[in-house]
Amino acid sequence: MKKIMEFLKQYAPEGSFIGLMSAKGKEGFYLKYGFIERPNDIYGAGMGFYKLVK
Repeated sequence: MKKIMEFLKQYAPEGSFIGLMSAKGKEGFYLKYGFIERPNDIYGAGMGFYKLVK
């Protein structure tokens, strides 16, 4: 995950939205990397990350 975040920091354009799916109950793993929860009661949260500043 650290490598992915480094890649996004370097290459994702300012203002990008990066989304991923999280297994139900595992959302906390992604929260520590700056993602926010977009809840779904059945499948767990979709997680989003907004790159505001390069």
